[in-house]
Parts: sequence; C-alpha cells; structure tokens
Amino acid sequence: MKQLAILIAALLAGCASYPTPQDSATADYGSYPSNYEYISKTYFENLLKDPFSAQYRGITAPKKFWLGDRINGTRYGYLTCVTVNAKNSYGAYTGFTTEGLLIRNGVVVQYLQKGIWYGRKMC
Repeated sequence: MKQLAILIAALLAGCASYPTPQDSATADYGSYPSNYEYISKTYFENLLKDPFSAQYRGITAPKKFWLGDRINGTRYGYLTCVTVNAKNSYGAYTGFTTEGLLIRNGVVVQYLQKGIWYGRKMC
C-alpha cells in the first residue's frame, strides 16, 4: 500500500499544471509580432520541401496564447494560424492544411502541426 502511495505522489508531481488567470494576465508574452505574415512565410520557407510552390489561403492575426507541457513548462507568446498548400517531393500539391505557430519576440518558438497540441485543436 505504501508503494502505491509513493507511485501516485510521483505521478502527480510530474503533471503539468495550467497557469492561473493571474499568471496569464501578468505573464510576459514578448512583443506583438506586427510582421507576423513575414515571420510565418519565412518559417515555412525553411520547413517545406518546395517553398516556392507555397500557396497561402490565410494567416490569422496573432493572439496572446500559452502552451504547456511537462518537459518545457509553460511558454507564452502569440499564436497565429496559417493555411498553406505546397508541393511534396513528388511535385504534387498536398492540399490546404492549417498549421499553428507560436511566436515570441519575432521568433517561432513552437510549431503546431495541423494546428494540434497534444490532441487538442488550437487552429
């Protein structure tokens, strides 16, 4: 029984906790990325197989956002959602998908593939 209690305590200690509303209100999100379209397109230029084929359907205005996990803790920044289509290695377009980018002080600090973070749709 004592071993079970120790195991439960260890598991609970490893869980990430959500920031409180006060934490979110006073957190440093970095500077607002007024050039978010440029930052987003530059990021995808380095990510895509054929960046010159990229077609952008939309890039949303950044909003204050936080992401957290057990490894990196809580990260604050501005989330923008980018709907993009580009060619793959075979030269065929893959179809439009909406990807998420968390930007802090002009740098993408987290990429959310298909706008998903730990199974939750953010974009």
